[in-house]
Amino acid sequence: MQEWYTYIVKCSDNSLYTGITTDLERRVNEHNSSNKGAKYTKTRRPVKLVYNETHTDRSSSCKRESAIKKLSRTDKLKIINIKGTETSWEDNEGNKITLQDILDMTKNIPQKDYPTKKLANVVLNWDDNPQEIERIEQVEISKQCPILIMVDEEGKLQWILDGNHRVQKALRDKLETIPAKLIKPSNLNVKAKKILLK
Repeated sequence: MQEWYTYIVKCSDNSLYTGITTDLERRVNEHNSSNKGAKYTKTRRPVKLVYNETHTDRSSSCKRESAIKKLSRTDKLKIINIKGTETSWEDNEGNKITLQDILDMTKNIPQKDYPTKKLANVVLNWDDNPQEIERIEQVEISKQCPILIMVDEEGKLQWILDGNHRVQKALRDKLETIPAKLIKPSNLNVKAKKILLK
């Protein structure tokens, strides 16, 4: 009997993609270097396998895939057995900064309610991706998990460092504001500046 796998890969933009296969090594290679990879992962290479589980048939593997896709990112990360704060960014030289590092550096920055409409032009757009739209519906917006916004030293909006799905949900739900922390380059250490402000 052929084994089936439900798997999760972490993409270069730190998003998570869930799929099924009978051959994990082949499928990950396809995601990274072949036209047979998923449309979603083709623009987010390289991907890294971060989780897999074995099933006895395609049907049960598909059901598990569907269930995982309905989970929030936080819940997916719990399955993977890593914390959301292990989200990370890396430069071409292999230097790495984690979300936890950023949170530690910016723990004294006060949280504020940021106007959602101001983020409409910088938020990542996934309107043509059903999987991402599904994820947007699953995320929760709360003061316990503010989005992180990069601004310049004058406070001008640059990009969303963490929280694109939450911003998309806030825009879709027509929320006027979203809990946020505004991070200036001067709030970051030298290593973080080198990786994030390249």
